Amino acid sequence: MVAETKIHDIVKNLFISTVGNFLGRGSNFFLKIVAAKYLGVELLGIYYLLRVLVSYYSYLFLGLSYVLTTEIPKFQAKNNTEKIKDIRTNVNLYYLFIISITVISFLIYITFFFNESSSPFSTINLILIFLTAIFNQITNLLSKHLKSIGSFTKLFINESFIRFLNPLSSIVLIIFFGLNGYLVSELIFLIINCLNLSYFSIKNKFDFIVFKNFNLSKLYNYTKTGISLFISQNGFNISYTLLITFIGINYSIEIVGQLAFIITMLNSIAPLFRPYFLALERKIYMKKELSGSDYIDLLNGSITNMIFFGFMIQAVIILLKYTIPIFFIEFQPAIQFLTIASLITILRNTVKINNYFLNAHHLFKFRNSLLVIGAIIFIVLSKFLLLEISILEYLIIYLIINGIIKISLNLYSNVIFKNIYQTIKVILFDFIGIIIIGFITYIIQITDYNLANDLILLLATPLIISIASFKNPKKMLDENIAFFNND
Repeated sequence: MVAETKIHDIVKNLFISTVGNFLGRGSNFFLKIVAAKYLGVELLGIYYLLRVLVSYYSYLFLGLSYVLTTEIPKFQAKNNTEKIKDIRTNVNLYYLFIISITVISFLIYITFFFNESSSPFSTINLILIFLTAIFNQITNLLSKHLKSIGSFTKLFINESFIRFLNPLSSIVLIIFFGLNGYLVSELIFLIINCLNLSYFSIKNKFDFIVFKNFNLSKLYNYTKTGISLFISQNGFNISYTLLITFIGINYSIEIVGQLAFIITMLNSIAPLFRPYFLALERKIYMKKELSGSDYIDLLNGSITNMIFFGFMIQAVIILLKYTIPIFFIEFQPAIQFLTIASLITILRNTVKINNYFLNAHHLFKFRNSLLVIGAIIFIVLSKFLLLEISILEYLIIYLIINGIIKISLNLYSNVIFKNIYQTIKVILFDFIGIIIIGFITYIIQITDYNLANDLILLLATPLIISIASFKNPKKMLDENIAFFNND
């Protein structure tokens, strides 16, 4: 069964996602107040370090879930059901194997080797975060199965439900149980989400849980593709995980709490764009198989993303500027991170569209080599410079390394489009857009508290970016609609 996604589906999903995010962010705002009051900077820093462990756990799955969303649409276009079953079988069995092995290994570690007195984490902390990591991967697997057939609406309904109720339950549990209450709430809703997606799939007779036609050589090939896709789509997330890890080890847990708080708040707008990105990604993969790729799709996607994402970034920056001194007194030093954090967030977001095209054409080697080299350079520089420079200088180094990677990846897209003029045009627009957002953010950060002036700068952001694109807005809109509605 395949669910086609056209422009009206995107609008519907965007509405569901927006409503869910509006309600969710409202309840999440109060969650942050409660977390700051009852946990403080240090415990919040410990929480984010625990979340880093969840990221490291996800690396064990070698990106195989990405094979579902990238390869299956191609075989759906060719109506090759046997190949689809092969993919689902091998991915499912690998997930089952890794979860089984890690459960046994964790039980041995926590029983015989873990020393609570020499760790910032308690035993219950680790048990809860390990269970969270497992159910996070199971939910991720089920979600990717649904995405592979274009069934997005259920995902957005689930996410909206969780975004609204999870913060409310977290507030209650934090008040009574502190950090462990925070972790329990996340775990509970992951389990609920997992069960709900499972029931939905069974009810609609989606044949996802396939365990036949296993082949070790096929699994090996899927693993190579999965690792490539994982590095390509999570290269910036991996480097961010390293960033938080090094800061926690070499600076302080308090700085982890401050920086992660800012970036988390900025990332809170990302789910608003998921309907667009999910539909865009799948359409790019299918279009490549049916009619090929066009640089116009990349340019329009980049402009659309920068205009709307830039506007939302500025809105969150203004919100943080005025709420931190009132509600988050302990996080006052974090205001210095507003500009650099906004640039880091934008960089992580804007690389997605270009990666979709590279993934569709299986152009992994150069891109992934670049990401790995960038990570190695960052690790080496961190080892030798971390204790010699300020935290802001360290973040600038991180930003520069990843900025060079992004420019290189965009330039590499000329292999697809074979039009260096248009490729450079995309690169220049991305660069100018990021500079505009960074400059306006810095003005907001350093100026006195004048809400009227800040709101003017907020409204100016999409206008300036639109002017910088030198593209007719109506034509761009028509091209975007045609792209999604064209089968």
